[in-house]
Amino acid sequence: MFFILPSGQLTIVVLLLAGLVWTLYKSRRQVGLPPGPPGLPILGNALEFSMPNAYKTFAKWGKQYGPVIAVRAFSQTCIIVHSAPVAMNILTKSSGSTSFRIVRPITELYGLGRFLAHLQPNEEFKQSRQYTKMSLGSAAMTEYEPEHELRALRLVRKLSGNPQNLLSEIGFWVAASFEHIAYGTDEEEEPSGFVEIARRFMPDFILSSDPTVLWAVDVLPFLRHLPSWLPGMSFKRQAEAFAKGPLHDLLNKPFENAVRKMESGKFSPSLISRVSERQPLDTLSDDDLEILKLSAMNLYLGGADSTTSIVSSFFLAMILYPEVQKRGQQEVDAVTHGTRLPTFADRPHLPYIDCIMKELMRWAVPTPFLFPHVQDPACDAFVDGLLIPRGSMLIVNTGGIFEDPDVYTDPTKFWPERFLDKTLLDPFSIAFGFARRQCIGMRFIEKRLWITIATTLATLDVGGPTKPSVREPRAAWEDGPIRLPLPFDAAFKVRNEALLDN
Repeated sequence: MFFILPSGQLTIVVLLLAGLVWTLYKSRRQVGLPPGPPGLPILGNALEFSMPNAYKTFAKWGKQYGPVIAVRAFSQTCIIVHSAPVAMNILTKSSGSTSFRIVRPITELYGLGRFLAHLQPNEEFKQSRQYTKMSLGSAAMTEYEPEHELRALRLVRKLSGNPQNLLSEIGFWVAASFEHIAYGTDEEEEPSGFVEIARRFMPDFILSSDPTVLWAVDVLPFLRHLPSWLPGMSFKRQAEAFAKGPLHDLLNKPFENAVRKMESGKFSPSLISRVSERQPLDTLSDDDLEILKLSAMNLYLGGADSTTSIVSSFFLAMILYPEVQKRGQQEVDAVTHGTRLPTFADRPHLPYIDCIMKELMRWAVPTPFLFPHVQDPACDAFVDGLLIPRGSMLIVNTGGIFEDPDVYTDPTKFWPERFLDKTLLDPFSIAFGFARRQCIGMRFIEKRLWITIATTLATLDVGGPTKPSVREPRAAWEDGPIRLPLPFDAAFKVRNEALLDN
């Protein structure tokens, strides 16, 4: 007796079998690869990618197999780097061949293929970075210093009122500041609702971009062509809803609002206005206009969650390590004499504040993995005799490096004094990426973080909750591509009311 499948189901079965055969063929381990742990048939090491705090597992492998290891997730070869010098060697010296990105069907389905982080190193990538540099390039850094100082003062004023949800308050403050430089709007003074759209946008964006999340459609790309109403195709329905909803709204509504403000003559400088000064927007081609919209959205969102994470971790550290807070306050007071707020002109005289900032980036790095690079799909490469196959994913384990006791003594301790040693690896040198993929906003975020630390220490005492709380502060972070501290309660006491009225 024969079992006969309807033609539609038969096609699906044949495609599944073909995908399985292709995966088996591609999953063979190549000769010359860096060493690495054994994997399961077909799956390889895919399950370890989905484990909580995967960067810790990878760090253990690094200790066992060396600073460069090779693992496999289904048919995808992944080269994981556990050494800053080796990462710089691979991704900086060979940036021409290691600046590619993985092509993921899930990213395309979500409509995010043209987002800067996902672009291949092509002309659109160069154009987008060129637009962004108009607002975040080195030439604009000094121009933003008064803005940084004002935003830091606004934050401590809010915190002096002891808000109930500290992390939410910080998140709104960060989003509003990035919205201002991207679109010229001031969410804190004139609410637009764009922050709420961004909040709806980010969970799906992070989920679809997370390299440690394996989607069936990435392993079996033909699934993207199946109807969304079929069982198991919920990811397609979710992606379509995202592209038509939060993505469409965030791409267009803030941009259109910025253009209206520019036309009225009542606007603040922004990425949009800076581009307009060089070339009127109505003379841009449709494609260039779309790139500008994407660039502005990327600027708005690109650093928001990571900045929220690191600023939140600063307040957590001040609660858990009051001796660090005390020393920082003493250094600021010695320079300002308690009669004024610190400014960027004071930075050369506040070395311990720099140390706190560096230790924050190490102790609470927002992104335990750098966004993966990809070796040129057209050619293999060799590093110290080890094969880097064409199309392989290159992952720098920043979380593992920053917790390596061979690099940083007692790595779980928040100890800013370690960075008084100028020979120690500066976390900022790798936390924001390498070469042409380095985050354009690195110096902007660094300046915002520095003045926020200095202003907080000048004006507030940061302590744990004064009443019993289920959200006790502890050194723990959510697992994911961008780590936020677990929610915690804090109490703020004003040190000098006159400074808040400044």
